[in-house]
Amino acid sequence: MDVNQRTHTVYVANLTGMSVFDANTCNATDLAGCATATPGTVTPFPEPGFEADLWIAVDAPLHSVYVAYQKDDALVGIDTNVCNGSHLSACATLRPPTIHTGADPESVVLDDQTHTLHTANEVDNSVSVIDASRCNAQTTGGCRHPAPAFSSAPGALAADPAAHTLYDTSGCKRPIGSRSTGFARGSDRLGALAFAQERAQSFA
Repeated sequence: MDVNQRTHTVYVANLTGMSVFDANTCNATDLAGCATATPGTVTPFPEPGFEADLWIAVDAPLHSVYVAYQKDDALVGIDTNVCNGSHLSACATLRPPTIHTGADPESVVLDDQTHTLHTANEVDNSVSVIDASRCNAQTTGGCRHPAPAFSSAPGALAADPAAHTLYDTSGCKRPIGSRSTGFARGSDRLGALAFAQERAQSFA
């Protein structure tokens, strides 16, 4: 658990997600408000029950909350401008970015002077040192980007380096870089795919 003093918001790790409370209505002078409060929730991974979030660190100047997810080897970055005590319902709409850590991060601590995150990784007996300024609510260049979604099980792959595009036989095409040249559809039964760069054609 950690508190964002700027927004009076309490963030609580609860194994399968994160709960968010408005400290203005749930505090030592208003205990009755705690009993009736409905927290905001953040569930960043699609399979509840597998992940285990254990620890939270708030970086108020970067408007970010970092949650250590043990089974996913990841820190999840929550945008506190969107998800806070005044906007609890918005928490469920987030698809937050992640940062790769060592294996099984048990805890995370923040050096708020240097915006440096440290995670204690149980399985590989290591400590990850992470620059929070490269992955936060405003800057995502240093974050781990979500994997592309496929219409069905992905199969054979072929890449077009000139167009920064990846072709897949499951029926969708995913840009590798900043450019995309359209949509390619394949058969679910195809097991091989090749790209002829000089002709800019793919063959399945």
